Amino acid sequence: GASGYFSTGEENDRYFLAYGADKEKIYRYPFTSIYDKDVFDHVATPEEKEAFRQELGIQEKYVILSVGRFSYLNGYGKGYDVLIQAAGKLPGEIGWYIIGGRPNEAFQTMLENSGLTNFHFIDFKLKDELVKYYRASDQFVLMSVGEAWGLVINESMACGLPVITTEKCIAGRELVKDGENGYLLPVGDTDGLISSVNKIIEKNQDGKMGNSSIQTIREYTIEQMAKRHAWFIENL
Repeated sequence: GASGYFSTGEENDRYFLAYGADKEKIYRYPFTSIYDKDVFDHVATPEEKEAFRQELGIQEKYVILSVGRFSYLNGYGKGYDVLIQAAGKLPGEIGWYIIGGRPNEAFQTMLENSGLTNFHFIDFKLKDELVKYYRASDQFVLMSVGEAWGLVINESMACGLPVITTEKCIAGRELVKDGENGYLLPVGDTDGLISSVNKIIEKNQDGKMGNSSIQTIREYTIEQMAKRHAWFIENL
């Protein structure tokens, strides 16, 4: 019975429709947590990345980042087990950095048994420090089993990163275009993750995929979100 319904995308549309909303009264808006000023105007140069890596103590030649609460299904919710499996099948010069809290005993054992020395669990970081990790990285991966949105994808794209995520991550479904700025995969698809990582290494040498992320996310800022809400309210 509402005059209108604000929706973040197709999945949100289906939710409203399931409860009887009029599809003509569903209005899309860009869901986000970043401001215009948070969106970089270029991907990080090799020199910029190297400076951040030295500051953060990152030694690997290539860096893949994932960010998310480790408490979500004890790490399995963010697909960190899939990342460990993939890391074991990719070159050791690739560093995997997982920011989201300390791993539980099961994941500590999993990592020890893997023998990986290039896989790192990092505790929570405040925004300014987290941006340094984004800018020091080459790809962003979020292999979640489910996400109501996934705002870390907005953040990573604002920092110029290509994104690999799952079909169960709503932000990925709305923001990631296969082959342009990243890849969408089924949950738990280790082989697909390995393939996608290699594709981005090959295709993003000129930063084109990262720049595509920046261009896409410019429409997903708090300023744009406010403008969209205001326009709908004024014109309903």
